Order: sequence, then C-alpha cells, then structure tokens
Amino acid sequence: MDEPIRILIAEDLPADVELAQYEIRKTLPGCVFTHVETREDFLAALESFQPDLIISDYHMPRFDGMTALKLALERAPLTPLIIWTGTLNEDVAVDCMKAGASNYVIKEHRKRLGPAILHALGEKQVRLERLRAEHALRESEERFRGLYENASIGIYRTTPQGCILMANPAAVRILGYDSFEELAQRNLERDGIEPPERRREFRERLERVGTLIGYESEWRKKDDSIIFVSENARVIRDQAGQVLYYDGTFEDITERKRAEEALRESEARYRARTEELEALFTLSTRLRQAQNADDMLPVILSEMRRVLNADGYEIKLLDATGEKLIVALSIGSVASKIGSAFEPDEGAAGQVLQTRAPYVTSDYSTDPYRIPHLPHVAQSGPSIVVPLHAENAVLGVLVATRRNSPDAHPFSQEQVRLLAAIGEMAGSALRRARLFDDTQRHLRRTEALHNVQLSVASSFDLRHTLNVALAHALTQLGVDAAAVLLLNVHTLSLDYVAERGFRTSSRERSRVPLGGGYAGRAALERQKVRIANLDQMEREFAQSPMIATEGFVAYYNVPLIAKGQVKGVLEIFRRTPLHADPEWEAFFETLAGQIAIAIDNLTLFTNLEKINSQLMLAYDATIGGLSRALDLRDRETEGHTLRVVELTLQLAQAMGMSNAELVHVRRGALLHDVGKIGIPDAILLKTEKLTAEEWAIMRRHPQYAFDIFSSIDYLRPALDIPYCHHEKWDGTGYPRGLRGEEIPLAARLFSIVDVWDALTSERPYRPALSQEHALASIEEQTGKSFDPRIVKMFVDILRQRGE
Repeated sequence: MDEPIRILIAEDLPADVELAQYEIRKTLPGCVFTHVETREDFLAALESFQPDLIISDYHMPRFDGMTALKLALERAPLTPLIIWTGTLNEDVAVDCMKAGASNYVIKEHRKRLGPAILHALGEKQVRLERLRAEHALRESEERFRGLYENASIGIYRTTPQGCILMANPAAVRILGYDSFEELAQRNLERDGIEPPERRREFRERLERVGTLIGYESEWRKKDDSIIFVSENARVIRDQAGQVLYYDGTFEDITERKRAEEALRESEARYRARTEELEALFTLSTRLRQAQNADDMLPVILSEMRRVLNADGYEIKLLDATGEKLIVALSIGSVASKIGSAFEPDEGAAGQVLQTRAPYVTSDYSTDPYRIPHLPHVAQSGPSIVVPLHAENAVLGVLVATRRNSPDAHPFSQEQVRLLAAIGEMAGSALRRARLFDDTQRHLRRTEALHNVQLSVASSFDLRHTLNVALAHALTQLGVDAAAVLLLNVHTLSLDYVAERGFRTSSRERSRVPLGGGYAGRAALERQKVRIANLDQMEREFAQSPMIATEGFVAYYNVPLIAKGQVKGVLEIFRRTPLHADPEWEAFFETLAGQIAIAIDNLTLFTNLEKINSQLMLAYDATIGGLSRALDLRDRETEGHTLRVVELTLQLAQAMGMSNAELVHVRRGALLHDVGKIGIPDAILLKTEKLTAEEWAIMRRHPQYAFDIFSSIDYLRPALDIPYCHHEKWDGTGYPRGLRGEEIPLAARLFSIVDVWDALTSERPYRPALSQEHALASIEEQTGKSFDPRIVKMFVDILRQRGE
C-alpha cells in the first residue's frame, strides 16, 4: 500500500492553515500534515516528519519563507517548497523562484494551490529519476573505469589501418610496453601480428560479419617474442556505414596453447603407448599360442607388418655356433632372401649385435654400415635394426626398411621404441621356446635311441632294427633320406641293406667298393664326411643316377665302428640346406654308434644261433641214437620209440602245449626208458616172469634216468617222462607214488601212449591186442592209471586218425 503524502505547513495564522489544508485535500485527499510557526520547529519537522512537500508563508512574525526555503534546500534539497502568501509583488516572486522555490501561490487565489502541489510533486519525481540516472551513470562509469583500468585482459580501440587509439594498462603490460604512449607508436597492420597475413584475414572477416569471438592469432611483443592471443572484436561504423574503428578485447593464451600442445603431445604419447601395449599384448598372446620356436617367427613378422608401415621386414638369427647370422624369415620388396647368411659383425645388424642397442638410419643406401653387395641396397631408405634380446644374450635382430623415395618418412621414436619392445618380448619368447624345444628334442632323441636299443634287445632281425634306426634318423635329424651300407669282408665292398626316403628304387643302388665314393672313403679312412653343397661334389659322384634324380643338396655320412672294427657306413641326405649344430652332430654320431652295436650284436647272435642250431642237431642226433640203442638192448619192437614220440607230440599239441614244451616232450619220449641202462641184462632180458626182488630192481629204472641226466641242464626239462611215466593217476605208481596232477603233464600224456603202443604191438610173451580191446583196456584204467581228461582227448585223436 502506498505511503500518504506528507506536507509540512509553515504558517502563523491557523485560519490560513485550515484553508490551505482544505484546498489541498481536494486534490490529495489522503495526505497528512504537520504545522510549524518557528525556525526551530521547522528544522525539527524536517528531521522527524521528513515531508514530501513544504508550504511556507512568505511573511511570519518569527520566521519567513526565504529562510524556510534556504533551510529546506540545505537539509532536504529534493523536497519542493511553495511560497504561500497574501501579498507578493512580481519581483519578490521572481527572487523566490530564483532562490529555488518550486512555485508561489497568492492566498486569494487558493484554488491554484492544488495544481501547484501536483506540479511540484511531478517535478520532484523528475528530479529524483534524473538523480538516480546520474548516480547510476556515475557508478557505471566508475565500474567501467575500474574494469578498464584493472582488467586482466587487454582492451583496445584501433583504426582499420592498425593505429592504436586506446589500450588499457593490461594491454600495455601484456604486450610488454611501459606506457600507452609507447604502445601507440606500434602499428598492428605493419608489425603487430605474426604473420602479417593474419591481420588482413582478421580485418576481412570482422568487416564482413561485424563481430569476431575467440579469434586466435600470434602477436609480437615489444621484445619481439611471440604470444598467442584470443580476441573478441566488433566493428564501429558511422551513420553512413563507414568503418570508424575496431573495439576489442584480447587475452594471452600462450600458456593455454602450450598446455594444449603438451596435452596433445601427451595424448599422442598415450595413444602411442596404448597402441604399443596393445601390440605387445597381441604379440604375447599369439606367441603363447605358437607350438614351437619356428612357429613364432611368422607371428613376429606379422606383428611387425601390423604396427610399422614399411616395405621390407626381416628376422635374422644367429646359428647355433654364433658364426653366421641367417635370414630366418623375410618379406617385402627390399628384404633379403630367406637363408642368406652374413657375418655377425657385418653391416648395421653386426653393429646392433655388438652394441645391443637399436640402430636407426634415415637412408640405408648411403649409411656407413650398409652392405654394398646386397641387391636391394640402392632402393633401401629409412631403416630400423633392433636386437632380439634374451636375458643376457642376443639371438639375432629384427629389421624394418622403407623404400628410398621422396615420400619415405623416417621411422618415429615411438616406432623405434615399439620395435625394440617387440624385439625384447620376441627374444625372450624365442629363448624360452628354444629351451623347451631343445628339451623336447633331447627327450625325443633319447627316446629314439632307447627305441633302437629296445629293437636290438627284442629283435634278432637286423633289417627290422636298421629300419627302426633309419626312421628315427629321418625324424630326429630332419633329413629326407638315409641308408645303411654293410661291409662285406669277402668282396671288400659296401652293400646297401636298409634305406628310407629315396625316390628311386633300391635296385638302382650299386655296391660301393671299399675306398670308392664318399661312403667307401669313410669306411676305409674311418672318417666322417660332411658336404653342405652337393653341386660342388666330385664329378663322378655328382653324376651318379641316385644323386642326379633325387635332388639332394646336403650329404653327411659316418662310419659304423664297433669294437674297433668297421661294420659299415650310415648315410643321410637332405634336399634343402642343412645347418648342423653340435647337438645334432652328437646325436648323429650316437645313433651311428647304436647302429654299429646293433650290427655287431646281431651278427654275433646270428653266428651263435647258427652254432647253437648245429649243436642242437648234434644233441638230438645223439639222443636218437641212444634211443635206438636202448630199443635194441631191450628188444623192443621195431619203431616203438618213433611211434610213441609221434603220438605223444600229437596228443601234447592237442592239449595246448607250446612249441618250446614240445621240444622237451620229444626228447623225454625218446629217453623214456633210458634208466634201463642200470638194469642188469639177466633181469632186463629174462623171458620168464620176474620175481618180487627182480621187479623191485626193474622199478628202479625211472630213478636211474633221473640220477643219470638231472645234472645236465640241457636235458633236465625232458626228464618228466623218463622219471614219471610209471606214476598212476590214483597214486599206485612208482617210483614216488605221485597222484593226479602231481604227475607232470608230459608224463601223464606219455603213459597213455606207451601203454597203447605196448598193447597193440607183438611181444615175445603175448600177441598184439586189437585196437578195440586195447582201447577198452585203457578206458578201463581211466581214473586209476590215467588222467580222464587226457584219455578223452586221446580217444578223439584216435578217431580222427581212423584207428
């Protein structure tokens, strides 16, 4: 709700006060009044009442209107004051107005009082607003001046031609000047912007669009150093549209630009490091998936191609002796041929092997460490060579090369560092894989030698053993063909006895004379032969049909020597270059030694077996002769022993006895009555019935047989029949009274056959029985004298024979 208008009346006549109030309320019904008559009350009312308008009589006994006007202007200058008087000439009225009165009203014309008050209040409002505006303007100017003077950014005004019209202290300070006057001597168009084309570009853009925000350029300071600034500017034109000047602000963003550049470099390094880590992670993963060291090489080369933009890539590895640096794998138009060999101190690679540090060149074709005889050296430009580190050793180098051309960029430090990291990871992985491969290869070769030894121990077939050895030679030595030649001491030549891997038929192999060819020379001189390139062989050997059609590149042989004697020669062939390391050589010679031992052992065994066979034949002939002599002494029927031997063997086979057991059964059957040697002729040849005492002597002949031959190891397994063929199934036999299966199987078999032959043969004391009666007699003794199971088998055999 609006506050009521406060009116202060200075009047000494109460009637005039009321009259004034009456007129005023007509115009301002809600106003409030206070009335004073003296100077002191007037001042107090100004302080406490704070009137919005003052009405003062011109003449009062103790106070007058001009004094009131003066006090009001001093104490409340914005409060309008109207002179209210009964008489007032024109000059006084003018003086009052000049002194600052808002208006004057003659009491006779009191109706003018209301409008005069409204006019005075209106003027007051105008003055208040003007004062507020002026105050705001002063504050704004002060703020602008403060901003202008104290701003940290530069503020300027320039002509289009580059003359500096205005610049705040910050602009002077930023550009390194001591004063504005000094700065104003510089012309931005001529020497303030770097390069000058940027000022012309700034003018064209600014006048085209009218305003530029964040325009970045390089400004030259007083000391000619360059700073980066970000500029906001607008063009000021006159009413005709002509450009008057440019107003703008700028700030020094040099630190920000440097920070941004550092951030970009950091981001680039981070991206490069991230890519490096990703590449190394990928490489590590793929290397772990590789089965062996050879499988790792394509993985390494593939990762090199993925992370480097080059035209040639190589992996060079030191051989097992460290005497050659071999190109193990390569690809690209400026890469060396796979298999190329270099000296380990040759070229940039040799420098890397010596220093164990990466070598980088921007132009390999002119580099002091280039290898001039390489076919691609003139086309080779920027190159990197890094070592393949493995703990404290260097296994080889990685090489990346770009073709020499105007567009060929040198490799960056990040690429050099990445390839060096690949070299370290790949070197360690290759080292571990080689150790694992060496262990596996050693185990395989040990197993191969063991298998050869087992073949020697378990087989008496020389060709089989040699084939086993040659199969392992091809696998473990990594060759394409192998052969064994045996020395023939009668013809003084070497004969091919076993071979593997040849394309031509064995019929094309010729006998090699001792001392002829490399095999004959190795046997004669007892020296191994190593030929890495068969193209350089002796003419007659190189033109042999075997060599000409096989396509062999490398040839090795070693003489087979056992117990100081040459047994033959082991040859191996390969259709690709062969780089033999000491471990390979050792296995080759060890395998040759095993083959020599096998040949020697099997030759000795064959000779021994031949002698043993001859001895066995002599033993069996002696036993046969002894058997026939016993038959003659005992007056047995002709052929008795041979018949019982044949039938006993047939029955033993039917009972499932082995061939080895049949040998002893045969010998036992031949010697079944050998104990009768100890029986006196008077008893053995007596035609009458023997007395009890004579039978007691006769029954000793099985014991005599055991006593005579048990000390002979060769015949001991055959004594079951001579010693036990008179034992009976029910235990009533002699000499020991054995029962059932206590009786050896051979004796149980023979006892049936012996009785059968005795019953069916003519004897001096009785005629031969028919087969039916003889068989009935045997069946009658089943379970008494004979094993029932064997009797049944015996009967089945007789039926099969038709007897």
